Parts: sequence; C-alpha cells; structure tokens
Amino acid sequence: MGDHISVSVNDGSGQASHSGSGKWWYDEGTNLTLRAVDGCLEVKGYKNYNVDTSTLHEYNVFNIPDLDSAYNIVWQYASPIYRETVYIGQALSFNYLSSLPSDIRNHINVDAGPLKASSTSAENPDDLYYWSSSQGKLFPLIGNRTITLEWPLLESSSCSGSLVVEMTTRWPVDDTYIYPHVADTPKVPLDPDSRDQFYFHRLVYTDCGATVSNNLEFEASEKGWSTLLFTRHISDDGVAVGDTSSELAHVRVVKTKNGMKTNPFNQQPLEQKFCPLYITRMFRIMVMCFGPKPDIMPVFMIETP
Repeated sequence: MGDHISVSVNDGSGQASHSGSGKWWYDEGTNLTLRAVDGCLEVKGYKNYNVDTSTLHEYNVFNIPDLDSAYNIVWQYASPIYRETVYIGQALSFNYLSSLPSDIRNHINVDAGPLKASSTSAENPDDLYYWSSSQGKLFPLIGNRTITLEWPLLESSSCSGSLVVEMTTRWPVDDTYIYPHVADTPKVPLDPDSRDQFYFHRLVYTDCGATVSNNLEFEASEKGWSTLLFTRHISDDGVAVGDTSSELAHVRVVKTKNGMKTNPFNQQPLEQKFCPLYITRMFRIMVMCFGPKPDIMPVFMIETP
C-alpha cells in the first residue's frame, strides 16, 4: 500500500521525490505534490492528523505550490461501500451494479455468494436474500430493508479484504413481478402442473398471514406482501425439478388487497356474488362461481409464473 503514497518535487530544484510513508525535509518555497491512490481501497487524506474536521482532497491529491511551513499528512485507507437499490423480483448482479467501477469488478469472485450479511432489521440477515449459484446472482426477498453484504475477492487479485455492498430493497412497482390477489378468496394453486418449466420451492416471507398448503395452494386473510420462490428450467420446454444448482431463480411477489366490505348488489351475501378468475401459468382458466352471476363480474386474479 505504501507504494501508492508519494511526494513529488515539481520545480526542477533537484530535490528528491519519495514514495511510501516517512519524514522528509524540503527547502522553503519548494513546489510539491502529495498523492495517495489505490485501485481497490477508498483513501482520504487529512492535514495535521485531524481526521474529524480536515479532509484533504476528494481526489487524494494535495498540491503545495510554495512550501512555507511543516505539513503532517495522514492517508486513511478503507474498503469502499457501494450502494444499490434493488426491487424484489430483480437481482443484484455485479455486471449491472451501477455504482461499481469496472476496474474493481474484475477483482470480485462473482461465482461465490457473500461472505457475510448484516442488517438492522429483526430478521436473520441470511433470510433476507437468496443466492442463485447457477446464475451468480443475489435476489433480495423482503422489501424495505437495508442489507450490508461482504463479497470475496479473487485469490489472484492484487487487492486484499472484501468488497462491501449496501443493498436497499423495495417492493416492486413493475407488474411483471407482482401477482395481484384479494384476501379471503379461494385458495390458488401455485404449481398446478408438475411437468412444466417452473418449480415452486417455498413461501419465503409474508406480512399478511399468507400460507401455502401441502397441496401448494396459496391463501391470505389480509392485505400485505408475500414473497414466493420458484426455480425455472433454462429451456422453455424443459421440466423443472427444483434443482437449484442448474435451474434459474424466479422470485415473485403476491400483493394482497382487502375485498369489498359492503354488498353493492343488496341481494345475496358478498361472497356469493363474485366469480373470481384465476389464471395459471399454463393459461388454463378456472372460474369459481358462488351464486347467481351479477350484472358486473369483478375479476380477482393471481398469476403464477
């Protein structure tokens, strides 16, 4: 690291330049440049040892055009923290991490999952994400959380330590990742065809009392969010069997809303007026009618992958 610290003489006076840390004497009036760089770590400079109030320069270069007093310079190195916001259903991928410089990306062991995860939320940090080894991607599972992840570097890297990513998660706004659902409606099958491209693994989170039965049917009694984990066969006509080492992670969110609290038709109980329409991922249509068909048929829909 010391090789990245230097003092350069710019005025042609013949005085020696130096690298590394140390103590040197220069003539009054000497033109100097003090510099600290590192391709892997974040570095900040402080004058006269004051790390609280005197940041030297954001570019880690300090020019002294006319030396007229003693200077004590401290260079402070630390692992930088790269921050990213990821919506549930999408993945954190180093290929698309906008805040990560390309030269730093080349040092990361992208085939490995995080070394360590931490969070201030009540959940176990390891329950906040899913690492897909087949894709080399990390999928957050719960919205509105902040997770700090430490990633290993390649053994061949000239850098030491680990890469730190602070990931802020949000519930999705893109309908691609959301399955609409209405509370207290009939159970919805999550994996109706065992021979298709998708395999349902588990309900990984809910804040609305959602459950999945032994028959893999979803239901929820109040509004809120639930997160489902599937895997998907890499081929469109392949059959998923739940092999996480080869199948692709497929994370989707169920957004449950409350049903209507009053009967707009004033004829029969509300639950007898609706014919919810459920669309499965094989595009089969199943209509469940309870009582006479109303003039207006509300459609409550949950889509599976």
